[in-house]
Amino acid sequence: MRRAFKIGLVLVAAVLAATPLPRGRVEAIYSRGLYPALQPWLTAVSNVVPVALFDVVVVSVTAGVLLLWTMRLRGLRHRNGKVAAVGGLALDTAAIAAALYLWFLAAWGLNYQRQPLREQLDFNEQRVTRDALYSFATRNIDSLNALYRDAHAAGWPELADTGRVLQPAFVVAQHDLAMTWTAEPGLPKRTLFNFYFTRVAIEGLTDPFFLETLANQSMLPFERASTVAHEWSHLAGYADESEAIVIERFRDSQALLEHGEHVAALTEPIIATASVTGELLGELSPKLRAKMTGDNPQLFWLYKSM
Repeated sequence: MRRAFKIGLVLVAAVLAATPLPRGRVEAIYSRGLYPALQPWLTAVSNVVPVALFDVVVVSVTAGVLLLWTMRLRGLRHRNGKVAAVGGLALDTAAIAAALYLWFLAAWGLNYQRQPLREQLDFNEQRVTRDALYSFATRNIDSLNALYRDAHAAGWPELADTGRVLQPAFVVAQHDLAMTWTAEPGLPKRTLFNFYFTRVAIEGLTDPFFLETLANQSMLPFERASTVAHEWSHLAGYADESEAIVIERFRDSQALLEHGEHVAALTEPIIATASVTGELLGELSPKLRAKMTGDNPQLFWLYKSM
């Protein structure tokens, strides 16, 4: 019976991994049904725990599998049927992996198969024209220049305070997306893998098992708000990276965060509508040099002429 259960577990996980589910059903039953009931509760519980539960899972499972293999392989020295024993050990390991995968799907992973955000919003690709992008860039330039003084005077919040600053805007962003529920934001936690995060340039990670927000503690100050907002987008059920980036660009009342938002939003229109010239890479032109004088330089004005 136990062997049959393990085989069944592996088969179910394999079928779910290989067979795409109907996106409409996933959206209706899971992303707008089961997940909204699970996420606020699970993230609220994980926020109370001072350590990253993701670390506990990774360390426990790794140690458990290593111990299982060590004890079983030692026992093979004194018994017959070594091939069957190794096969049983492989089945046990596969069953553990299958259980983790099913846990991943149930807690968060099925959001990868929900309907794309562009199908949920009033999105029309025909509106994305050169003129529209140019207008969008111009509005961001004006906002950047208007917010320059206040943004630089405010300073950057510490990582521990970033969540408190972002939370009101996170609620507004969910409302703007017509979400019928409000996701619980995760406290930015340190992870045992912070060293690895730093070496491979990972700024943050959403724990798919306990729905935590894990943050690289060595982030630069101007990276904190964007990273936490991005991971919170995943907590809100938007697993796709491109969709999480869209939600990350929400508006906030504080000039500093608005300033950072406009800097980020300006990049794509510039790439789409402008050509990079030597002036941006070499010596400043007289016009740009003049704009950078004074205590409130209009740093982004020149882009309007590109």
